[in-house]
Parts: sequence; C-alpha cells; structure tokens
Amino acid sequence: MDQDNIQTEQEQVQYQPSVVQDVPIVQNIEIKPKKSHSNMFWCLFMAIVIFVGVNAYLLRDKQAKLQNDEAIARIKDLEAELRIYSPHNGVFTLEESLASRSTSSNSTNSSTNTSKEKQTTSALKNAQSVQNFAEIYNADNGYYPEDIFAFKEGTVSMELESTITVLPGLPGEAGKFIGNELLNAANGKTSVSYACLITCNKSSGGRIAYWDYSTNARSKTIIYVGAATSTSTFVSPK
Repeated sequence: MDQDNIQTEQEQVQYQPSVVQDVPIVQNIEIKPKKSHSNMFWCLFMAIVIFVGVNAYLLRDKQAKLQNDEAIARIKDLEAELRIYSPHNGVFTLEESLASRSTSSNSTNSSTNTSKEKQTTSALKNAQSVQNFAEIYNADNGYYPEDIFAFKEGTVSMELESTITVLPGLPGEAGKFIGNELLNAANGKTSVSYACLITCNKSSGGRIAYWDYSTNARSKTIIYVGAATSTSTFVSPK
C-alpha cells in the first residue's frame, strides 16, 4: 500500500507539468526621440523672418505707390501752373508751355538788357555834353571850370542843359578814384561827375565820369578834357 502510494506520488512528480510564467515578448519596439527645443526655436525664427520680410515688401510697395502719387500730383500742379492758352482757345502741352516760358524769360532778359544799354547810352550823352561845355568854357575863359557852380551858371557861348546835374568828382591819380562815389543808379540817368586836373584854380583840364547801368557801377570809360590823361592827378571841385 505504501509502496503504491509512493509510486503514484513519484509518477505525479514525474509527469507534473512545469509551471512557467508568461514573459511578454517585445517585438518591433519604436523608440521615438524626444522633441528638441532647438527645433521649436528654429521654426519660430523662420516664422519671424518670413513675417518681417513680407511686411518690409508691403511697406516698400506702399512707399513706392505714395511717391508715385506725389510725383503725379506735382506734375499736375506744374501743368496747371504752366498752362497757357493759345490764341485759338487751345491749351498748350507741358512741353510747349515750358518752351513758351523759356522764350518769355529770354525775351524779358533781352528787354532788360536793352533798357540798361539805353540808360547807359543816355548817361554817356550827358557826359559828352559836359565835355563839350567844359571845352567851350575853356575857350571863353582861358581855363576849365573851377567849381560845380560854373556848370550851372554857364558861359558866354553856351549853357548846359538844365536836365543835367554835375556832381563833384573824386580825387585820385593814375586812374584811381579815392573816396565815396556820389554817382549811383538812382541819379546816374541825369548826373555825371567832374574833377579838376591838379588844381581847380584856373585848371588846365579835368575828367568826367558817368554811370554804367550794364555793370551797375561807374563806367570804366572816362572822358578827359584839356591836358588831362589817365595818368594825371585830379582834385575834387567845390
């Protein structure tokens, strides 16, 4: 009995299946890397670059349009300013208006120059009248005018035109003029200046100056009477 039990227990021990714990088999495990912060910063940086670039382009385009609008406005203003109506009730183009204005400007300059030339010519004629008077005065008296009053008083053979005023000329020698010139653009149309040669006491000559409106200064052309020359010494009469 005991032997049978022992045998049975041995057989149970012999045929008892082994208990094996189930161990999970891991197959094809995908290991995902952790996202890096640098990638996020890079994406953000690129987004900022694109944003800035687009805005810069839009701003540049807006500025270009603004400048274009301003240019168009200026052109329209210029066209309005230069618009000139033709005799046949038409309107000149901008080019024609500019050409017309240029012609008008040239015409105005030419007219101004002609006017200055006429004024200078008139002043020269006044100086020549004074020259003629001084020579006749010398012929009548044996010497040239000693003072400004002599031109107002006249001489036996001649009287100076009342429209001409003789001013005391500046002293100086060798073509120089010393002092403040009394001649100017305001009085030069009717006035000339006269200075005596060496002395005004029974002077043997003199020099006459007039105003040049082309240069707006005393004329470089000086008229001499009697023994006076460009190298002589002159004194101012009273």
